Amino acid sequence: PSPGGCDEFLKYMYVEKRVTKADLDEMRGRLSGLREEGEFITLQLVSLNDLWKVSADNKAICALFLAEKLRKEGRLPPVGGLLPSPKDPTIRLLDGRVMPSLAFGLYKVPKGPEGIDIISNAIRAGYRHFDTASIYANELELGHAIRLSGLP
Repeated sequence: PSPGGCDEFLKYMYVEKRVTKADLDEMRGRLSGLREEGEFITLQLVSLNDLWKVSADNKAICALFLAEKLRKEGRLPPVGGLLPSPKDPTIRLLDGRVMPSLAFGLYKVPKGPEGIDIISNAIRAGYRHFDTASIYANELELGHAIRLSGLP
């Protein structure tokens, strides 16, 4: 269960990715969150070693604690000690095509330019599977972001 005591289940996924200074500069100060839910989040980039000092997010602190314990047990490499890139987890469909099993959820992605920007950022981050439904009413935003990305 989550640290907040509600009924959600949290999975921990360790990802380490090298990024350029230009990538970091582009991410710095980026806005996130669901405006209609009162979430106004500005991305702040900090050293992993300083995360516990600047974040009040229980999920982030729990993930950091778990990573530290797994490193001490030798079950995770040291920070910067990249593991060989595992093949992205996929699902083979009945027709033989392969689909990424890790999806970006579109449940509360808003309509309009903000939604297109959120989805475009997910595409730039490497997502190629989008969990969507007609009830979310943001299919146009998904289509527009995919078109803008230049993906086939």
